[in-house]
Parts: sequence; C-alpha cells; structure tokens
Amino acid sequence: LSAVQLEDNHIVPFISSVISKYKIDPQCLEFEITETMLLDHSDHNIQKLQGISNLGCSIALDDFGTGFASISHLQRFPIDVVKIDRSLIPVDEHDEKNFFLSSGLTSMIRSLSLESVAEGVESEAQYECCKKLNVDRLQGFNLSPPLTHQQAGRLIHQLTSQSMMTQR
Repeated sequence: LSAVQLEDNHIVPFISSVISKYKIDPQCLEFEITETMLLDHSDHNIQKLQGISNLGCSIALDDFGTGFASISHLQRFPIDVVKIDRSLIPVDEHDEKNFFLSSGLTSMIRSLSLESVAEGVESEAQYECCKKLNVDRLQGFNLSPPLTHQQAGRLIHQLTSQSMMTQR
C-alpha cells in the first residue's frame, strides 16, 4: 500500500468489496507497508491498517531495520509479517555481525508471534544462513527473479502439478 492509498478513507471498504466480488479468501492477501508509513499520521494509519486486518488480510512491514521503525511499532500496529532488509541478511557464515544481528531480530519477531521474511537472498550461502536463522520465508534472486503475472501463473501451475504428482 502506498501512503496515498492508506490516506484514502474508502480503502477498507474498497478492499472489502474486492474480496466479496471476486470471492477471495482474505487470508490469501498480504498488504505491504513501509516504515515511513508508520511515522506519518500514525493514529490514522493504525485505524486503516486495523480495518484491513479485521477483514482477515495480513499486513507486512517492508525493509525493517533500515529506517526509523521501532520495536514499539511492532506492538502498536497490526503487523503480521516483518520483512528484514537485505542489508541485514548475512552474506555467508563468516558475516558474524549480521548473522548475530539477524539472529536477534528473528528471535524477537518470533517471540512477538510474527512471521519473518529475509529480503535479498541472492546466494546459496545466504539461503543456508537464513535456514540456520529459522527465517519463515525468503525473498530474492536465489529463489527467483521478479516475474510477470503470466510467468508467476505458469510457475504456480508447474509447482502445483509437480506437487500433485508426488502425492500420488
């Protein structure tokens, strides 16, 4: 969600109408916000984000650890997912400073019953570090480059077909 979208007083009813019109399970929708959105008009933003959360959608905080978001924001805002910025993801097992920092972050995120996402995972070494850190989800070129919606649809179809074949 952009700051402009969050300022719109019709955003929650609009999302609700789209969910209803297209018969979407709201638990399948995740809206990303940036740290700066938490700082601007926080009471207004809390109300809108709470409305979206009340619909059953998830709220993800993007690029955590690079801006001004504080741990108190994780308590005050209806956030379900914390996306740890790529600059904090260890390059490899020798990147001790980032490994220990990420370890503390993921432990804190988990203790708040939130989900963690490592952004910018671009190598097998980073992938292995994230596994050791018990990060819930990974995002980055090591897994896949950005895809168009057609490419994503084909990939989902392919993975679903493979999953169904292995279940037989």
